Amino acid sequence: ELEVDAFRWPEVCVDLTTHWAGNFSELLTAVCAAAEGGRSLIGVAGLSEGAGATTLTLCLGRLAAQAGNTTVLVDGNFTDPSLATRLGLEVDSGWEQVLSGATPLASSVIHSEGDSLALLPLIAGGLRASQQIDSIHASVTAGVLRYHYDLVLIDLGSVAGGGQTAVARKLAQQLRLDACVLTSDQTDAGRLAQFAASVPELAEVLLGVVENQTILAAAG
Repeated sequence: ELEVDAFRWPEVCVDLTTHWAGNFSELLTAVCAAAEGGRSLIGVAGLSEGAGATTLTLCLGRLAAQAGNTTVLVDGNFTDPSLATRLGLEVDSGWEQVLSGATPLASSVIHSEGDSLALLPLIAGGLRASQQIDSIHASVTAGVLRYHYDLVLIDLGSVAGGGQTAVARKLAQQLRLDACVLTSDQTDAGRLAQFAASVPELAEVLLGVVENQTILAAAG
């Protein structure tokens, strides 16, 4: 693993995990309980672009690590990879190289000593790079991370249409996700129920749906 002293957290994540941590308590308990029960590979998906899947992945990872769980974040958002940049990192080796077989997994995982948290980033992503998910290295990645960490959180991006939806489903299949968490900016209960009903395409277990209050408040 590569090591850094600490990640540089986005202001919104610091605010949410410091002043609004109680809002995550029920979900965090469910996620940690799932991991303890053997469902440690968990996808985080948004029900639309900009619904907050990446922010939720970061917040859950930070809180889980603070609770004593060895945790790794995986950037699976090939159409808009941003975990590394949002944590203040410039990386020259990412999951793309692991999936192609060019780089060992251990050479692409970055560990933050100060945060007790690890990251497997994407450099540039792209739909062409996502085709490598079909390789044996994707399932090997899942197996190795599951073995070394209590909790593996994968940012799946938006699953509400567009190229990332197909990528997220392919990831879910190849990695064999144990469970998923959704974040929503939907005010239409019927549409939200429709999306939630499609969860089995990602994982067998839905641990919760998180409302993006900022977007919902603006919509109201």
